[in-house]
Amino acid sequence: MAEENQVMPNEGSGAPEGAPATGEQPGGAEGTQGASAGGAQTAPVGDGKAEQENLMGETLLGSGENAAEGETTQEEGTSEADNVPETYEAFKDVDGNEYSPDSVRQFSEAAKKVGLSQEKAQTLFEAMVPTAKAHMMNDLRSKAEQWALDCEKDPEIGGANFGANKAVAIAGYREFATPELRTILNASGLGNHPEVVRHFYRLGKTLQQDKGVYGNASTAPQRRRRYPKSDLIPDE
Repeated sequence: MAEENQVMPNEGSGAPEGAPATGEQPGGAEGTQGASAGGAQTAPVGDGKAEQENLMGETLLGSGENAAEGETTQEEGTSEADNVPETYEAFKDVDGNEYSPDSVRQFSEAAKKVGLSQEKAQTLFEAMVPTAKAHMMNDLRSKAEQWALDCEKDPEIGGANFGANKAVAIAGYREFATPELRTILNASGLGNHPEVVRHFYRLGKTLQQDKGVYGNASTAPQRRRRYPKSDLIPDE
């Protein structure tokens, strides 16, 4: 009977002898608490799809896609006024004078190269023109002063007789220069240029040449009678 009361090991369990019955974990409650503590220190496993998207963001193709999205956003935010025109319209200065793009071709090319819109290029042009004009006038004034000094040293009109020769040139200028020509010469400073002064000096010298003596018109002479005391013989 004692043999019948012996507990026989579970043949199908495959568990070794001495293993706890009914699947109890070693350590009992302590093992369960240890597992819970270990779980609190480990980060939760994320979604596999999210991890895949993060990895794709680091690849070359992923970076190119992000860059393309950024470019699209920038294009959407660009207004039509900021676009660089294929050909600029006429520019105007502060006085309202128009300048065709061909007349200021270098400015138009530079504005297009740096990506200026029509509005921005116009603003820059208005600020640039007065400065450019002031520079040109200062440069022309400096040249006119130098031309006057060159006249004093000119082999033909300069030297010790420069004062007298200058008076001759002024006489020729007053005699032959039209009002329009005088405006041009005075406004440009070319009235001091040796070539111009020398030209009017030669014209002035022609005014000093002897032109001869012209008599005044008189009445026709009376016919002289051959025999003034005789009334018989008529004059021929």
